[in-house]
Amino acid sequence: MALSARPPGPGAIELRTPRRTLLVAPAEIVALCADGDFVRVFVAGQPPVMILRTLAHFEEVLPSGSFERLGRSVMINRDRLRRVDAPTRSTSRLFLEGMTDPLVIGRAATARLRELLAEKR
Repeated sequence: MALSARPPGPGAIELRTPRRTLLVAPAEIVALCADGDFVRVFVAGQPPVMILRTLAHFEEVLPSGSFERLGRSVMINRDRLRRVDAPTRSTSRLFLEGMTDPLVIGRAATARLRELLAEKR
């Protein structure tokens, strides 16, 4: 099991799978995507981790100022958002620091993201 060189410190989030447990600082979490009864947690610089929790659970434990729920199945760390491309009317691609591939979201999540970005101006 590889953990980051620096300890996560207070407020660390425990990501437990049957084979390993990761302790990560909330700032290291890039995005979360619901997948049935599981949540796929994207941690910066690491492969995604499947956790048997709901997105609502993470919504409660992660800091609300940084993490935004864009819809029923997607939550992002707003501080890691670098670019948004909208190749079609029905999808957008989010480029997030710490993820190699863009995160594709649908029309409703894109509309919610636009609302959030407009509020912060």
